[in-house]
Amino acid sequence: ASLQSDNPHRRRSGVYQRGYLHAKEHAADAAKLLKDPDSSVRCHAAGALAEMGAREYVKEVRALLKDPGASVQHTAINQLGRLKDPSSIELIAPFLDHENWMIKMDSGLALARLGATQYAPKIVPLLTHEQELVRQRAVAALGCMKARDYAPQVAALLKDPNAQARA
Repeated sequence: ASLQSDNPHRRRSGVYQRGYLHAKEHAADAAKLLKDPDSSVRCHAAGALAEMGAREYVKEVRALLKDPGASVQHTAINQLGRLKDPSSIELIAPFLDHENWMIKMDSGLALARLGATQYAPKIVPLLTHEQELVRQRAVAALGCMKARDYAPQVAALLKDPNAQARA
């Protein structure tokens, strides 16, 4: 009942709970919420589908890449990486050049999760991004890709004045 509630908070909470419980029998209902008028409900629905491992809804999650909301695009990229569908690689790659730092940040990690090692050279510039979280995720992405050719650039972050970026 909560997934059909008039209250977006209840819909968001309901889909989150079903995802957390890996209740794949609710995947079709969660997928319907990818078109919800509330952006946070759309984000939680994408996350729930990834938690459920509902790869049959990858196409619907991919549609969120065209959502006008940056938070929805950012979430879709992240969840497509978690769903590990290689056909999403070419759709995610252009987001490495996006103006929004959160979208850039998650694009690199999603591509790494998808095994798209050919994009390692495009992730390397993120090691010097002004946002520390972008630098951290770039290190994680290159590590996930086992991109040892870029070890000197990663090692240079050990001199980063921000302790969080060195972590």
